[in-house]
Amino acid sequence: MAFKGIFNAPKLTPMEFGLFSAAKPNEDLQSDVDEKWVRGFEADFESRPNYVRVWDQTSATSFTAFTAPAAPYYAEIKPYFIEVEDLATTMGLLGVDRRERVLRQLEAVTQRTVEHEFFDGHIARTQALQNLYLTDTDTMVVLNGGVKVPARFGVAALERGISNYSAAGEQGVIHMTRDVATLLGSQYMLMRVEDDPGHIHIETNNGTTIVLGSGYSGNGPANAVTNKALTSNVATLTTARAHYLTTGDTVLVEEVDATFNGSYTVASTPTATTFTYAKTATNVTAVAATGWASMQATADLKWIYATGTIEVLLGKSEVVNDNMAQAYAVGSNNNNMRFKATRPAVAYFDTSIHLAVKVDLSTSVN
Repeated sequence: MAFKGIFNAPKLTPMEFGLFSAAKPNEDLQSDVDEKWVRGFEADFESRPNYVRVWDQTSATSFTAFTAPAAPYYAEIKPYFIEVEDLATTMGLLGVDRRERVLRQLEAVTQRTVEHEFFDGHIARTQALQNLYLTDTDTMVVLNGGVKVPARFGVAALERGISNYSAAGEQGVIHMTRDVATLLGSQYMLMRVEDDPGHIHIETNNGTTIVLGSGYSGNGPANAVTNKALTSNVATLTTARAHYLTTGDTVLVEEVDATFNGSYTVASTPTATTFTYAKTATNVTAVAATGWASMQATADLKWIYATGTIEVLLGKSEVVNDNMAQAYAVGSNNNNMRFKATRPAVAYFDTSIHLAVKVDLSTSVN
């Protein structure tokens, strides 16, 4: 039987206009010996002076042009690791360099994976880290009281907010899911700009860079749960800050417990920090709780955000397996080989700008 060759797989190309279009990853920190930043570091911000004051030439008259909001001047950042596994039989991949294959896969998924953590902060919340993420309520200002607005009004509110909250007049960056951008693009509110040869990004007519994260969920602010109760198949959760939920919203409850966790339709919002939903389960007396609750994005409702300058750090990609023998999947009895590759990564932003607005994609006046 004649040998059947193999064609190389098509190149994996990450989506355009993602996080890396707004913040070119810094990969100059790589080292063959040690990447010390992986252990954690402090990110300093220079965009928040105590105040900006204007005086006349006699020093007799002055006015304060800006007073900084209460927010950190630096943040403790703890990087995480992205891992890719490639499990396939050796019988069907003759002539393929499996180590290079898994490295290509890791490179391809990096942007989307970083976007996912940058938006929702799953690792930051679970591990109680100070890492910055878009849905973090600690430094966020919610515009329009959390009431939904058409997408074009949402962008206008963020543009105005960027100018209001940045003492340095920083340009800012707006983050949204791709469906929101498609709608805005149909209204000529977004444009493609080539800032360097071969590097194109999306921006508003005001010049604000837009990130269209394929890893962005569009979820609302992630609020810490402080109390839980369940009576007559109605669950009630209390949050540390205003939840910005309304009746009919879809709420995502995480890390509370097996009874309360899940995705539900909000039944009522008795107060700005309490909400209810239907849950068929044994009664639970009101008790202190931990966990998270946030509005889960739907086809019609999304949250979009604005931040200050973004920084992305990426470490060296490395194959975990030292040799081919270590890749053999023992016990599989089908000649499978398991290759893994990993790299450290983190993304964070200047919190002098951290704004959020809820947008409705269904309204005819978008």
